Amino acid sequence: SHLFYETNVTALAKMVEGLAGRDWFEKFVQVGSSEIYGAVDGPVTEEAPLTPTSPYSISKMAGDLHLVSMHEVRGFPMNIIRPSNAYGPGQQLYRILPRAVLAAANGERVPLEGGGQARKSYIHARDLAESIQLIAERAEPGKIYNAGPPEPVAIRRLVELVAEEFDIPFDDFVEQRPGRPGEDAQYWLDSSLIKRDLGWEPRISLEEGVREMADWGKRYASQLREASTDYVLRA
Repeated sequence: SHLFYETNVTALAKMVEGLAGRDWFEKFVQVGSSEIYGAVDGPVTEEAPLTPTSPYSISKMAGDLHLVSMHEVRGFPMNIIRPSNAYGPGQQLYRILPRAVLAAANGERVPLEGGGQARKSYIHARDLAESIQLIAERAEPGKIYNAGPPEPVAIRRLVELVAEEFDIPFDDFVEQRPGRPGEDAQYWLDSSLIKRDLGWEPRISLEEGVREMADWGKRYASQLREASTDYVLRA
């Protein structure tokens, strides 16, 4: 959609122009995306080639490159963080974890595309917030950091963890569906640089995070029962 470009490129460039040169401005921290590396066979560093495969990830790459150019040419103080998929209580319901939790809490099945074979990295929102704060306060301007767990997880395993929290047999919980055309098979980040420079690493395990999500789902299941799980693009 063109809205990805309006938001992640055009609006970003306008913000940079508006902030540059202001006396009170100290640093811009861009929350990028691990999707710009595309599908990978192993953990990738910040120096890996950028091979985005969707309009969203292409727009995020363009935004990152604009910031790099503004830093190198005009000295614009910025950092970029490229995190794994963030999750946590209150997340938009179209995402796989809240969608699975809400289905389990309401006795419904959750769609599992392509058998859940795609492998992605997940980071709890509090861990992500801590990494952003460290970058804002301590990182050298111009540096780019990945932020994610040591290993990715298959979507199937993610849904299995939700089923276990609700004591539901996995085969009774999922509805198998064909995989999405063009979906990247695996996202996997090497986050050693941010650990070396700033001492950050994720502290909340996936099991602990899913348990927290399950508790949230159980608490608010009745209020969220009629809420839409459709994705709505806002720009």
